[in-house]
Amino acid sequence: MSAPLITGQNLSKSYGSKDLFTLLSFSIPAFSRVALVGPNGAGKSTLLKIIARHEMPDEGQIVARKDLKVGFVPQHSSFDEQTPKQIMLDMGASEVRADTLISQFNLPDQPANSLSGGWQKRLDLALAILHEPDLLILDEPTNHLDIETIEWLEKWLKKQRRTLLFTSHDRHFLQEIATNVLELNSFYPDGIYAVEGDFETFQTRKEMILEQLKDYQTGLASKVRREEAWLRTTPQARTTKAKSRIDSADRLIEELHLLKRRTKQKKLQIEFTSSDRDTRKLLNAKNISKTFQGKKLFDKLDVLLTPGLKLGLVGPNGSGKSTLLKILAGEVESDTGTIKMIDGLKIVYFDQNRMRLPLHLTVKEALSPNSDMVTFQGRTMHVNSWGKKFFFLAEQMNLPLSHLSGGERARLTIAKLMLEPADILFLDEPTNDLDIETLEVLEESLETFPGAVVLITHDRTLMERTCDRLIALDIETYYCEDLHQYERMKKASPKPTQEAPKAQAKTSAPLKVSYKDKFEYDELSKKIPELEAQILTLHQQISETLLTQELSDFATELAHKEEELEKAILRWSELDDKIK
Repeated sequence: MSAPLITGQNLSKSYGSKDLFTLLSFSIPAFSRVALVGPNGAGKSTLLKIIARHEMPDEGQIVARKDLKVGFVPQHSSFDEQTPKQIMLDMGASEVRADTLISQFNLPDQPANSLSGGWQKRLDLALAILHEPDLLILDEPTNHLDIETIEWLEKWLKKQRRTLLFTSHDRHFLQEIATNVLELNSFYPDGIYAVEGDFETFQTRKEMILEQLKDYQTGLASKVRREEAWLRTTPQARTTKAKSRIDSADRLIEELHLLKRRTKQKKLQIEFTSSDRDTRKLLNAKNISKTFQGKKLFDKLDVLLTPGLKLGLVGPNGSGKSTLLKILAGEVESDTGTIKMIDGLKIVYFDQNRMRLPLHLTVKEALSPNSDMVTFQGRTMHVNSWGKKFFFLAEQMNLPLSHLSGGERARLTIAKLMLEPADILFLDEPTNDLDIETLEVLEESLETFPGAVVLITHDRTLMERTCDRLIALDIETYYCEDLHQYERMKKASPKPTQEAPKAQAKTSAPLKVSYKDKFEYDELSKKIPELEAQILTLHQQISETLLTQELSDFATELAHKEEELEKAILRWSELDDKIK
């Protein structure tokens, strides 16, 4: 493992009476790509802000390499009418540096607040690396991005010659990017668990820990039962030997109690209510077309929804996925074609913006506006009991929705929709803000739901495991079997999948690659890791030396090497874009 770039020592953080984490200690290896995972509410975003010096811990400290530069990309950004270049210049960038980043990220010369979410994410990344940070921190970078933009982001991150620390619930993204995993979870004795390896390696090791703990807990429970039986029959006279055994039994009982409390894993129960309708056709859309602001979204499209069908909608943002969903749900009219539904068709619609739940409502009012009771699959229960199934405490039931986190609002929306019997589930980005454990439960629920499901999601793992067929709105043939076939068909299609904003300048013709450029590219690919290793060695020497002259020599050499590395990376990036 590489030497640590930054370490956390005994970090604690609380909000009011709630402890997020206590006495956390960990390290971030230099030049690693570290995924920070954990359940909703564990404090991942807060920990990132503490590492980025945007917040202070209640206790403990962050120990970082001297003069460490950190770039931070938050979950949500707010831009005004300045152009990307104006923002960069205001942040102290030179004209050359700003122009280089604008070219690298293909950013348009238009107000930043007019850019789509995907292009604003590109701008966020450009601003984060404006001053060449050693550590780049990203908080849920894939949220609200389409699959194409996520794939672009993956390629960009893999090219970075710096340390990355990021949170994400996107399991495909985690597997592609992470070289190390940190899980923040009170399940572990130290509150955190570090694995050197990719996300699958982390999952395998966690499963092993769970199995070992399960076996250990079973054995410990047997010991405790034997000791409790002995305690009930032990004579009143306490010999020294008996007193020692009593103390040992008490320690075993306390250990078992703590272990049960630590390993008690709450699991969300997601089970949508089906109408169990006995019919072959639920909805039949024929020859539907839609044009929006002069752009043809889709044309002469047929969609047949039958019980058990799991249909995914894919395509870049703006391709018409949400519009098609609304047309099938009867909320928007198509330009042409017909839609036939069976009588009394019951539709449950998950809205990605969650605006269907006014934020002034309380949790209780959102779940049951007119009563203290709810009905689920024919069974009646108190609304507080229903809320408890989704991890809402009794004292939270009267909180307005505006006080809930994104993950809590997502859980609340699912809790509300589960109360409605459905023939068809229309799900528009249901995964945003859900933790990995909840996503896995959602997958299981959708797989077993007997009605039809139409799903829009940027979570490729959910799409691959759930959907039988896909409709791709950026290829002419529309239907494909899975994401792998979609990628092949997309490459073969002449239709572009990712368009720059209209205000952007025309893209120049592809550059021809000379033998000289290819040779330079290969040499730089070898040189950059060598320079990084030399810089790491110099940092270690600087931290260990006590001699003034040696310190000065090492610092001078370090400055030269870092300048050489920066130039090499810049040239390598130019050639990489040219070659690929």
